[in-house]
Amino acid sequence: MIRPLRKYHFLIWRIFALVLPIAFTMALVLRPATPQNRIGRNEFSFDMKKSNDQSMISIRLINPLQSASCLVYALPKSGEKQFLGSISRQGEYTFSYSGKIIGVELFDLIRQKEIHTHYFDHEELP
Repeated sequence: MIRPLRKYHFLIWRIFALVLPIAFTMALVLRPATPQNRIGRNEFSFDMKKSNDQSMISIRLINPLQSASCLVYALPKSGEKQFLGSISRQGEYTFSYSGKIIGVELFDLIRQKEIHTHYFDHEELP
């Protein structure tokens, strides 16, 4: 490498040493926020039917969830919420529960956030 080219090469590497960490830091700071994990009302439907002592809860997921893991919990009238099962993709899911419940909660286990809580109308309650 000739002397002028060596000087130019050395200058370029110094510029890279200053600019690249600044550009990387700015990219991290200015990246867009991640979307919320909320799902709209038109993306699912809930239905509950009572037969004998069992409540049959049907959840129909129309569009895919953005959450990789979605757990379904029953919200009883008294006591702690009870695990019913999980939802992984579009389709209809049916869960059975013995006891009186007032609603259903969808929970993202990975992010540890509530996705949605649905409370049944008084007419639907068992």
